[in-house]
Parts: sequence; C-alpha cells; structure tokens
Amino acid sequence: MRKSRSLILGLALALSLPGTTALAAKTSADFKDLQDLDAATKAKIDALLSAGVFNGVSQDTFDLKSEMNRAQFAKVAALIFGLKVDSGLKMSSFSDVKPDDKGNGYALPYIEALKNAGIAEGYGGGRFDPAGKVTKEQLATFLVRGLGKDDDAKSAPGVDDQTVSDWAKGYVELALELKLLSNGADGKFGGGSNATRDLLVLGAYEAKEQYVPRGATPTPTPSPSLTPTPSASPSPSPTPSAAPPIVWPTPEPTSTATPTVQPTPTASSTPTATPTPTASPTPTPAPAITGLTVESGTVAGSVRLVYEAVSGNGLRFVHQPGPFVTPKVGSSAAEIGSEYETGADIRGVYEGEHIGVYEVNASTGAVVRFSDIALTAAQIGVAAEQLLHTQFYVSAGSVPGTAKLTLVNPSSVGAEKWRIRTVGENVYTPASGAFFDGVDYASGQDIDLDTEHPLILVAATDADNRVIRYAVAVYIPEPAVEVTLGPLHAGVGQLSLRASGELHADTTSLTNTADLLESISIGGESAPGWIQSSFVIWDSMTSTFLVQLPEATFASGQTVVVTLKPGAWKDVSGAVLEQTSCAGVVELTVPPVIPPIPPIPPIPPIPPIPQIPPV
Repeated sequence: MRKSRSLILGLALALSLPGTTALAAKTSADFKDLQDLDAATKAKIDALLSAGVFNGVSQDTFDLKSEMNRAQFAKVAALIFGLKVDSGLKMSSFSDVKPDDKGNGYALPYIEALKNAGIAEGYGGGRFDPAGKVTKEQLATFLVRGLGKDDDAKSAPGVDDQTVSDWAKGYVELALELKLLSNGADGKFGGGSNATRDLLVLGAYEAKEQYVPRGATPTPTPSPSLTPTPSASPSPSPTPSAAPPIVWPTPEPTSTATPTVQPTPTASSTPTATPTPTASPTPTPAPAITGLTVESGTVAGSVRLVYEAVSGNGLRFVHQPGPFVTPKVGSSAAEIGSEYETGADIRGVYEGEHIGVYEVNASTGAVVRFSDIALTAAQIGVAAEQLLHTQFYVSAGSVPGTAKLTLVNPSSVGAEKWRIRTVGENVYTPASGAFFDGVDYASGQDIDLDTEHPLILVAATDADNRVIRYAVAVYIPEPAVEVTLGPLHAGVGQLSLRASGELHADTTSLTNTADLLESISIGGESAPGWIQSSFVIWDSMTSTFLVQLPEATFASGQTVVVTLKPGAWKDVSGAVLEQTSCAGVVELTVPPVIPPIPPIPPIPPIPPIPQIPPV
C-alpha cells in the first residue's frame, strides 16, 4: 500500500503545481501509437498524463521513441519531484537560458527549480544547454538525485559496465537497484546513448512511486488508539468503542493489546514535535588556484597551463568566449569540459577567450579550487615563420626508400642548426620558440621514408631546439626506371634499349657494349663475339642506347633476350636498377629505307666585281 499512497501523493502534488491541470486530460486511448502497449504500461502513462507531467507531441501521437532535450526533462523532473517552481521568473542564472527562446524559453522556471534543488547543475561557464540531449546515464543521475540519494550514489561501488562513464557508475547502480531504469537487451546499460521518452516515462513513474517530499519522512501505518467508554470505576477490560476516522485510506488492523483508558479520546498518539530545520550553510565560492601560470603552447594558436594539483586532486578545463561563473566548493565538475594534464597544449584558442580551470577531487569530481583565465595575445602560440622554397630542396636519397634535403646554412635564417622529423600527416604548425621534437640534421644526409611517414617536417632551431623557422617537405619518388627493347626487324643486327626515366651519367657515358650488357641471346643461342664486335651510341633525346651487332642478324619470329650488366644501369639518383634483362620478338617487316638525299646542285661561280675607275 505504501507505493500506492506515494503515487497518489505524487500525482496530487503534480496536479497542484502551476501550469498543470486535470481538466480534459488525455489518456493513452487518445494516442494511436500507444494502442499496442500492455495494460500495465498504459496505466503508468495514464497516471503521468493525468498529472500533466507528459503530453503528446500532437493530438493523436505520443512518440515514445523520440529523444527529449534538457529543457523538456527539466519540466518533467520539476513536476515529478514536487519542486517549487516560480512561473514568474524572467531571468536565469544560466547564460544560455533565455525567456524569449521560442523553443525552450518555457522551461526557464523549471530549470531554475532543478538547480536550486541540486538535481542539475549545468555545464561549465554557467551554461545549461537546454536544447542538448539527455543521455541515459544523465537521466539515471537526475532521477537518483531527485530521490535524495546523491550521497548513496557517490558512496556506491558502481556498476562494472564499460558503457557507463566513471562518474556515473554509482548513480546507474542505484537506478538499476531502484528499478528506475534497466539494462539493454545486450546486458549493457548504454550510458552514453540518448534517453528516449519511453525511458523517461517509465523512469519518471517509478521515481514518482518512490518519491518522498523533501523535509518529510515516510509515515508508517499507524496503530489506532481505541477509545473506551469512561466509567467511575474503570474495569480492567473495558469495552472499546469504534475508532475515529483515519486520514489515509489504510486497512484497520485488529488490536490485541488491552487499551488504556484515556480521559480525552485521541485518534493517535501525540506526535513528537518536529524540530525547526537548521538552515543549510550558504555554499562557498571556490577559491582561486594559486601558482597557476599560462604560457605559449607548442602549436600555433595554443596555450598550456603549468600547475601541479594537490595530491588526490586532478584538473579539468573548458574554454569559451566570455567569463565563467565561479562554481561552489563541493559542486560536481565531473561532467565539465575535459581532463587536463599539466603542460599539455590547449589548442584552438584566441585572444580574449576565457579558460575555466577546475581543480577537483580525483575520486568524486567535487570542485576544490577554480580559476577563470582571460587569454592575452602574448600567452597564445604564434606560428613560426615559414622557410622559403629557395632555402630548402628535397630530392631522392642515395638508396631507394630515402630522400635528402639540400639546405642553406642555418645562420642565414638566424638559426643554430637544422632538425627534422618524419610524419604521416601535417597536423599542426609549431609555435615560434616552441621545442621541436626531432633529430639534428646535416644538409644532404639520407632520410628514411615509408608509406606511413611520407612527410618531412624541417625546422631551423636555436641551440635549445626551439623553432625559429619551419617548413613541410614532401618527397614524391620517381617511378622505377625500366629498360625495354625497341622493335626488332628481320635481317637487321641492331638493338635499341630505351629507358623509361632519366639515367645517371655513370651509365650514359658508357661506350663499350661489354660494359652495358652481360649477354645477348637470339633464338636461344648466344655468342660472345656479338658483344665484343658491337658498339653502342647514347641518344639523350630519346633516352635510348643503340647497339650495332655486325656479326648477328635477326630472323622473323626469333626471341631476343638481352641480359643487363650488373651494377651498370643506374637511375638519376645513382640507385642501381633492380631489372636484370629485357626481351622482344623479331618482326617480319624490315625498317623503312630512307631514300638517299639528292645531291645538291653546284653553286655557279660568282662573277668578278667590276673595277671602279679612279676619280
């Protein structure tokens, strides 16, 4: 019976709140998408509809699976927990809750009620995010706090569930234990997923059943005092009279005790006077963090904080355009911003922006100290000056898979030395004066590259490895040079060996066939004399070696295989080609004969120049 009483009281309380009415209240029968629900679920929805806690999204649609935002939840929670709502409020303590917000302005008084009750504290920087979604673990937290079990949740060991954030595990454990919410079909709670209306409906109903108004204690079922008929001489066993009516609709227990005659009939024992509650102490604003300094980060547009938190504490931060509202000591910062490790870069900041730094208890997330930092231009990392393209050049290294940089003297750019690092992608520009993590480099040295690290970050630094100038070098290796046989014609003893890319001077300067070729096979036969008697000509216009074989001729259909001299063929970088041979098939046709050039007719003699007569 206690749950039924509690529900009746909760509904009565909700009906008495501003903005709620029981007139012409809808039921589940009015919504077409609720018709397939079981009777028990319909009864819960009907109770919440009649209390004005929920409405449909349209005249005939309830939409159980839509997601509720934080403004909608604020109204539901305020009604469920019987919070004092000042419907006349026009100003919010949260910077992003405005009465003229067409979508969420109606929720301003409900949001303030939740804040005053300690159920929701908003986000960092004085924001509530009324349009933001409510996650399942946040819903569990709100419901548990609303039931006054915040301390129980914080002291609970918490669920062993990786889908739930560490700060929320105690709240989720209690929410499951109290049957406010349940795990999914996979046995996981899914704390980070957005809460839908069906979860809120069922969670709200269960919370209503278990809710006890703040400042009250659950009233036990009373044992009525029986009123005897008084007489001049009391009898040891008087005849009891009927009990007076009881305020709650509870069954009347059968009394077995011998009642005591009382001069004045009473319906119950005289209650003990409730002591006047002591006013809660005014929350104390968090003191400033002392010893915290801000300096330029290692990346352009970044800063970093230098501060060691007290043992047992940690740091959290968030940045925003304007100032922060100082949090209270002990308020929860577990959901605010991100964790921070001293010295790490905070990227993407700008002059005039504020960083809120929270020093919190590492176990509970409660605020211990707080600082609001207004950033100045001097604190933010400035991008290092770029190197000019005339100051560095990237080319192939001495062996495949390497590159090299040709660099000007570092003193010419005001630096002491060069440093490099290979990366997969260029994710940032270093700040001027920031430490450059890499290795010292001398111009012309080979740099190992691979597909995962194709970029070279090069920095001109001072003696302490701090950046003065910077550039990103990209080396795209030329495709491997390939040697192919040109067309082979029957009746001719001539080969043409064409290179697909530029060859090194060590190769193109060779004039002896034996220095270029290891062997020549024609139709499966080879003769050393073919190599010895041949000669080669290099044609730089076509990147082709022409090889004349005076003692060999080709027949149609024959296969010609040329084996390259090991180590003789090098690409322009000086790397030896991996190719060992090339082959072709002799064609039937013969190369076209170029007609002889006709002789040039003789030039007639020039007639003698006439003598100029003397004057």
